[in-house]
Amino acid sequence: MPLRISDELREKLRLVRESQLRRLREGLGEHDYYCQELMSVNGVHVCGSIGFDIYLTFDGRILASKDSGDPKRDHPPRETSNIAWIALGLSTLSLWANLPEVLEFLPVRPTDVAPCSLCGGVRFQDYPDGSKQACRLCHGLGWGEPTFRDY
Repeated sequence: MPLRISDELREKLRLVRESQLRRLREGLGEHDYYCQELMSVNGVHVCGSIGFDIYLTFDGRILASKDSGDPKRDHPPRETSNIAWIALGLSTLSLWANLPEVLEFLPVRPTDVAPCSLCGGVRFQDYPDGSKQACRLCHGLGWGEPTFRDY
């Protein structure tokens, strides 16, 4: 089910997308694949690493793509309902784009479930060098241990 994105958030996301495309175009060649993939998505790139990328579309869908190095197993961005991918994407977006409001799209911790044992329910981990990232255990959900599964 798509997230209900307000007009105000959609405008902020459009500015993020413009910035992403501008940076990618400036470094074309090295990032040509990523630029093409982002241009195929009507939204923003929210998270990625070796083997995957996550996007939030302007109409509220979370998309994930897979790049395993094996064309038979790879796929272009497609919608996912997997909470691990969604939590990682939204929590990462909230950090690097300074959009804490996207965390409101994540489910609230049930009262009978303990907060994440690694981050204490705050969704993020701080590092000695001052950097911060989504918790490695709950992936930014704040509770549970969601499992990454097929997109």
